[in-house]
Amino acid sequence: MYKKEERNMNKVNGKNMNIAEELLKIRKNNNLSQDEFAEKIGVSRQAVSRWEMGISAPSIDTLVKISERFGVSIDSMLKSNEQAYNEKITIQERPKLSRRIIGIVITLIGLIGISTLPLLADYKRDREMQLFKSAYENSAHYLIEYPLFILLLLFSLLLVAGIYFIIKNRR
Repeated sequence: MYKKEERNMNKVNGKNMNIAEELLKIRKNNNLSQDEFAEKIGVSRQAVSRWEMGISAPSIDTLVKISERFGVSIDSMLKSNEQAYNEKITIQERPKLSRRIIGIVITLIGLIGISTLPLLADYKRDREMQLFKSAYENSAHYLIEYPLFILLLLFSLLLVAGIYFIIKNRR
């Protein structure tokens, strides 16, 4: 009996193929004939046969009945396993992707900040030379003084945090 049904699966319409396959699988897993399956959900045996061959598809109300009666999600009946798996992966990867982007942005801010500190140190040295007619010979000395040292720490922390986010989200 099942061999005939499996041969008929070759006639399945492309749009109804997954529904047809899922309904046949549900029926077989519950060891039901088409008549028994039809009786449990309140339709004719011919309707079940048309669904399993992909000629037609059950109504939404009928899909809900099947879902409740046999403990199968409507999504699994409507979508192919590959579609459901791909959707599950993309939903799971979204937070991971956004954390990685945040890590990249934080790393870039840290790099840009650290790379501009020497320019700020040169500016501070030139400014002190204009105002006080004396300054450190090397502008790197200004990096360890109060305002620029705080910025150096801040940008270093951003750089380390960004790298940590990137590495953590690769795993």
